[in-house]
Order: sequence, then structure tokens, then C-alpha cells
Amino acid sequence: MRSMDVAYWKKIERTLERLVAAGAYERANSYISLGMAAKLRGRLLNYVLSRGNVVLDLGCGPLPYYSLIARFRPDLYVCVDPSIFMLRSMPRGPHFVERITAVAEYLPVRRRGVDYVVAMFSFRDFMGKGAGLREMLLAARRGIAVLDVFRPRNPLGLLLASLYLMIVAPLLAFVATGVRGGGWSEIYRTMLTMPTAEALAKATGGRVVEGKAMGLLALVIADLKG
Repeated sequence: MRSMDVAYWKKIERTLERLVAAGAYERANSYISLGMAAKLRGRLLNYVLSRGNVVLDLGCGPLPYYSLIARFRPDLYVCVDPSIFMLRSMPRGPHFVERITAVAEYLPVRRRGVDYVVAMFSFRDFMGKGAGLREMLLAARRGIAVLDVFRPRNPLGLLLASLYLMIVAPLLAFVATGVRGGGWSEIYRTMLTMPTAEALAKATGGRVVEGKAMGLLALVIADLKG
């Protein structure tokens, strides 16, 4: 798992804030993933919220999937994001949502302090994926779940994924949002910093619950023992 230098990480954060402010991020995500992102996100949330009452969401953004969480009414849903703008853009009022400004590599959470730690389309933007993963595993009592764009598992898959993310995805995002220069091709660059879904599952003792497009889009869940 590759690290990301601070300057590039800050660039990614600024890009995400700009897209969220324009109301473009979720629409583009839906188009680029051909609707699969929302389905896998729903599957992840259904899994962890039906098994745990305290969940930490790393890189939660403005929490556009709040309505899915509200169906379960967990005791506590901890939203962690390095961007104050993102946390301020979240829905207001739900008493079970806690907001924390922090980075994944240094979580202000006690060891085994939450039931599950989840990262939905944020893991690839960690500055240090190894450090972030260790923090996730230390904070979780019952398990972790990662939904993201992964490096495909074979050369053909990597070639096709690269062409899709560099050419097709930016076009779909523009059609969906009308936003030019939205930084959509950065998904390709961050994908190259990712492990395969299978490698992440092996590193965490977990499993690939579902994979799409030769492993480009995948959900990995690791249930912890003890």
C-alpha cells in the first residue's frame, strides 16, 4: 500500500470540498460507478449497523447517506473527516451523530472504542494507508469495512480500469454535473496507490464480500475476534 505526499493529499481534499460545495460529488459518483456505489454502500451499512451500535465512519464527507443510517438509529455514529467544511455540511439535528475533525492516521479514539470502523470511498485518499489501517483495527471491537476503488487484480483489469478512469469516467462525471475541470481523473491516480481488494482482505483477515469490474470496485469486510 503506497503512501501519499502531503501536498497531493491537500490537493485532493481541496478538490473534494469544491465538488461537494457544487453539489457535484454524489451525482458524479453515481454515474461513474453506474449506480453500483450506492448499492454497495447500502450493503455495507446494513451489515455493520445491524451488528453494532457504535460505528466510526472515516472520511465521511457531508454524510449524504444519512437517511440510510437513520433507519437503524444507532447509539452513536462517529463521523471523522479532516475537513471542517465537510463536517459543517452534514445534516444537523440527529442526536446520535458525533463529528470529529481528524485524519485516519491519528484517530482520537481509545483502543477498541467502537464496534465497527468503516471507510467508504475514502481509504484511497489516506496519506498513509498502512498507518490508517492499523488505526482502524485498533479502534474497532467487532470489525472494519472498506468500500472503494481498488487496483484490479490482473494486468488486463488494470489496463481496462485505467482507460475507464482516465477517459470514460471524467466524461460521465461532466455529463452528470456539468462541472468542467472537476479533477475527476484524480480517481485514476489514487487508484494506483491502492492494493487489490484481495490483498486488503488478506492483510486484515477479512474477505471480499463483493467485487465489480474485475475488482476495480469492491467491498471488503473483516470481522475481528476476541
